[in-house]
Amino acid sequence: MLLNKCIPNDVTFNYLINGLTNNVATAISNKANESLEIKASLMMDFFRTMISDGWEQRAAAYNSVLICLCHHKMVNVAMQLRDKMTSKGIFPDPVSFCCPVIWSLLGREIE
Repeated sequence: MLLNKCIPNDVTFNYLINGLTNNVATAISNKANESLEIKASLMMDFFRTMISDGWEQRAAAYNSVLICLCHHKMVNVAMQLRDKMTSKGIFPDPVSFCCPVIWSLLGREIE
């Protein structure tokens, strides 16, 4: 979806966030089962790392999606998602606050 520059909508974000937060044990255990030939997605790798470092599940899920959006040069969409997080009562942590800003300052294209 992101490779084709399709902008995810609220439903897509809802499924991603809920899918990650509701299946933490599966997401973490699948890391051990992955073949060496299959490269893990950036989002899943970042999510696993945050969970193993002790981050709260919902924050880790949102941050993983934000990182992926920024990586695919969709910084405006990432900032909109961050604003939606705040409106839902999930306040930005250092990762969710800085990620879109840093990508913008590094000279990445903004959509």
